[in-house]
Amino acid sequence: MLYTNIRTLVSDCTIYTETPIRGDTTQIVDLTDVLSALNRDLLDDMSEKVFTYAEWYEQFGGDDYPLKERKSFDAVSMKDKLEMVELMDQLILKARKSVEYLNSIDNEKITPAYTWLVQNKLDKIYPDLEDGNRRTLQGLRLWWWTFFSGKSIIEELIEGEKFKGTSSTEWLKVKKSLITLHQLGKQTKQMSDEMEHLKSYFKENFVEKLKTRIAEGDIPLNELDKMLEYIHRDFEDLQQMDSYWNGCSEIDRKVILKLQTKPNNSEIGLPDFWVDLFRNSAYVHWIDQTEQKYPQVQKVSTNEFARIRESFAKLIDEKRKAARQYLIYTLTSNVDQAQQQHSRRIKELKHQVGKKRMIWSLRKLVNEFARDGLVDILPVWLASTEIVSSIFPLKEGLFDLVIFDEASQCTVESGIPAVYRAKQLIVAGDEKQLPPFNMFQSSVVNDEDEEEQYDTDDSLSLLNLAKRRFPEKILQWHYRSKYEELINFSNHAFYNGHVQIAPNVVPFTNPPAMERKKVEGRWINQCNEVEAIEVVNTLKNILEKRPNKTVGIITFNAKQQSKIMDLIEKMAGEDESFSAVYNQMMSRDLDERVFVKNIENVQGDERDIILFSIGYAKNEEGRIYNRFGMLNQKGGENRLNVAVTRAKEEIIVVSSIEPEELNVAGTSGRGPKLLKSYLKYVKAVAYAQREQILAVVQEINENVNTQEQQKELHFDSLFEEQVYKQLRNLGYEATTQVGMSGYRIDLAIVDPNDASRYILGIECDGAMYHSSANAKERDVYRQRFLESRGWTIERIWSRNWWRNPSAEIERIDRKVKELLKSDEVREKVVN
Repeated sequence: MLYTNIRTLVSDCTIYTETPIRGDTTQIVDLTDVLSALNRDLLDDMSEKVFTYAEWYEQFGGDDYPLKERKSFDAVSMKDKLEMVELMDQLILKARKSVEYLNSIDNEKITPAYTWLVQNKLDKIYPDLEDGNRRTLQGLRLWWWTFFSGKSIIEELIEGEKFKGTSSTEWLKVKKSLITLHQLGKQTKQMSDEMEHLKSYFKENFVEKLKTRIAEGDIPLNELDKMLEYIHRDFEDLQQMDSYWNGCSEIDRKVILKLQTKPNNSEIGLPDFWVDLFRNSAYVHWIDQTEQKYPQVQKVSTNEFARIRESFAKLIDEKRKAARQYLIYTLTSNVDQAQQQHSRRIKELKHQVGKKRMIWSLRKLVNEFARDGLVDILPVWLASTEIVSSIFPLKEGLFDLVIFDEASQCTVESGIPAVYRAKQLIVAGDEKQLPPFNMFQSSVVNDEDEEEQYDTDDSLSLLNLAKRRFPEKILQWHYRSKYEELINFSNHAFYNGHVQIAPNVVPFTNPPAMERKKVEGRWINQCNEVEAIEVVNTLKNILEKRPNKTVGIITFNAKQQSKIMDLIEKMAGEDESFSAVYNQMMSRDLDERVFVKNIENVQGDERDIILFSIGYAKNEEGRIYNRFGMLNQKGGENRLNVAVTRAKEEIIVVSSIEPEELNVAGTSGRGPKLLKSYLKYVKAVAYAQREQILAVVQEINENVNTQEQQKELHFDSLFEEQVYKQLRNLGYEATTQVGMSGYRIDLAIVDPNDASRYILGIECDGAMYHSSANAKERDVYRQRFLESRGWTIERIWSRNWWRNPSAEIERIDRKVKELLKSDEVREKVVN
């Protein structure tokens, strides 16, 4: 239970894989007040909003942007813009004049604020300052000294000389200064008053600061010019920006305002910086929350989890062992109980079984004793549907469980009697393999090249019927083939790449797992003798040099099958050495003997090595007739699927034609087209043509994920990318997303001493890891399966990497060095 709880929590905490290393996180924003409203989906949505707003903010949000202190332009119309422009023009005109007046006075003590204080007094004497008006000049002198508080400043304006009256030579200077003061005060006061209208478009404190600057004599002419320039240039963009802001939710605005407080000291643009900062802050907060709420998660960073995992694996093995022992105990108890309850009938059963004469038929025996202990003594029966119907009583629920295997070949009518006898039912099969076949009609088909529409699927299979009625469970792992190449074609041509296959530790084996032998055969009387001879010679070579390997031979029609069988028999009669090894092989268990079959009847068989005789070739006139018999019928491609998936270790294709010579454009069925693709695939594998393999796979499955084959770097998370970069920094060559099936190894380190193989596979607890359905598959079965295929696997937990990447990469480095050392020791022992 503890293991399951921890595993579930870690599966949910994939945020470690999306968060930068703890030591690399230099900035975060406090999201405490918004965290409760955030979730993973909302995080993505908000990230888009943050990015969009940041694109505008990068242009229009800087402290030096002239319109930064504006109010929202969202509701500002074009008419409002024109009025704003007109206002700005008037303010700029007054600002220019004010600057001229201040420059002419050139005294820091005289400010517009001062002129506003004395403006009333200046207004009273301003008419008397006009040229030729001598009437008030004498009175002005008295007023000047008595009432005008600014006389000391005016004296400073005339270079410190004391004012001696209107008759003095300084009067003209005083007069000019008084006029300038009056005009400065009037102009700046009007400008300050008109500034109030800007508050419709700009923040009040900003406008007040401008007014203060005017009062102090710091006329903001440059700022006003810039503001007008940017209003013309950016008005529509600012409208969109402010409209977008108003459309944001309160939580969106809170986040953006927090992000605005953080300086971007990185080399990336502001939108990416904000998104990274926002997401990283959210992840860090979530990690803290999760670890506080579920302290068990922290066990992943310790050796305790590894010990729990090992204990879990041992318990699985012990459970299996206990289950076997319990089964034996139960069966033994049932036999004892049956003998006690049906002692007399059991004695009669033993008598009938032991008879040498007048032996009962199996049907009579079963019917006689089925209800009297026979089923208790023999609870498991292996029989065809026909045998079940013929020997067992037609009793509903006779068996607790009935399992149908190869149910795609079982017709509904032949399966129903067995279904009736079952309390529970399991129907196992593959709809991509052979359907039910009318063997009575097939027996009268003489020319297998003829493409008449034979009745191959009139009867609905039990498998198809079961799919309509019962829940479906897909068995995704492929265990038969030792090398990925042997099953890849079928996986992508028929199963869309969903079958889970162990990638090769050695990407291209030498010799390759697929061999192609080209001969110059001829297609005469529906068979190819040259190919048949090459197949038999190849069989002889295998049996003599590799007698421990099992062999199967598959042809595409019955006549080629017969030709090969005849040649084998002939060679066995003429060649003593071949006869010896062949007879020895044929004396082994039934599923280890050499078989020669055509694609119609090879389902269910498997061998280490499969030999294909394609057969199709040019005829005596040098023409290739594109007639494919049953392969071109509806569902004919399933026969090809069965044939190409029989090999455990190696496939050898003997062919008289190049793939390009097959003209399948006019064929109605999918089978011939896939046959041509398969021949291209075999040729590419045989010659280690990586790009051609990829091209064929993409041809048969457009959705195939081929990052590793394209030698492109592809990562499921930032975490995996960081691991890859650290491995490269250590000098290791690494491949990402190794494999072509739905489940790939995240990273694989190339053997430094042998570039043709991988020395270590690395699995990160990212998308691939969490795609497994349960803990047994993730942490036990998959590991064992990969190890059985030659892999050494190390796992890096994202939390451990997040906390201390240096320690994790050092651990991986030590593991590689240990493997290299063990390889050296092994080589010394062998040598």
